[in-house]
Amino acid sequence: MGAAKKIHVRLKKSSIRSTKIQKANLLGLGLTKTHKKVVLEDTASTRGMIKKVIHLLEVKPHDGQEKKIEKKNQVEIKEGKAPVKKEKATAKAKVSKKTTAKAPQKKATKKTTKKVTKKTAKKAAKKK
Repeated sequence: MGAAKKIHVRLKKSSIRSTKIQKANLLGLGLTKTHKKVVLEDTASTRGMIKKVIHLLEVKPHDGQEKKIEKKNQVEIKEGKAPVKKEKATAKAKVSKKTTAKAPQKKATKKTTKKVTKKTAKKAAKKK
């Protein structure tokens, strides 16, 4: 058997104003976010799904070369040493206990009760 042909598909526009069927086709193709790239087999079913949402996609023939994407925190292997995990340098300064202490909360209950009593006093004066 010969090698199956493949195509390179990229979601170039958002699917926000698309119909439910179009969103389902994008999900079936494996395109969940904009600018996501996927390599698919060139079959009649995938061609039909692509045809329904071609206005959102960019389709190219696949050249056969797979690109490896390096992820963050990837393990680096050096000869003669154990694998060392790369870590980001954190620039957080240590905060002293004085700055982390909470400020005393103001008591709002006295002010609100005073306002209420003034209002009720005015209403009582108007009634008399």
